[in-house]
Amino acid sequence: MSDWQSEAAVSAPATPWSSSARAAVVLADGQPRSTSSPTLAALAQRAGSDRQPTPRQPSTPVQMGCTGLCKSYQKGNLGIPVLQGIDLDVREGEFLAIVGQSGSGKSTLLHLLGTLDQPDSGEVRFEGNRIDNLPSSARDVLRLSLIHI
Repeated sequence: MSDWQSEAAVSAPATPWSSSARAAVVLADGQPRSTSSPTLAALAQRAGSDRQPTPRQPSTPVQMGCTGLCKSYQKGNLGIPVLQGIDLDVREGEFLAIVGQSGSGKSTLLHLLGTLDQPDSGEVRFEGNRIDNLPSSARDVLRLSLIHI
């Protein structure tokens, strides 16, 4: 067990290896410390490696994704936009984390990708096939047999 714990380390770099991530670290004394993490390329250089990190290969097939995904909720007469124009490709064999502040739409995005809810606009695809517009019974079969939700 470590005497420190790391909180969020989130930054959306323009390219996979171009910027450093920011992290907040809470040490044993309870005082937060802000730190900057080096890029993967900088870590490889510091380790004495001449190899550079390789971004994912675009030739890997897209397993699941969405294009232009939008979702909002109504509270009385007020429309609350939760997701606006989300584009996402998850390639075969890829691991990813969806992180964000409370109320930023993480669960909504997962519900849409898992066909538990329908988007206001945009498309959700699984293995190249559009799945957000399937009838409810077909979405149930898809979740049970292919996505295992």
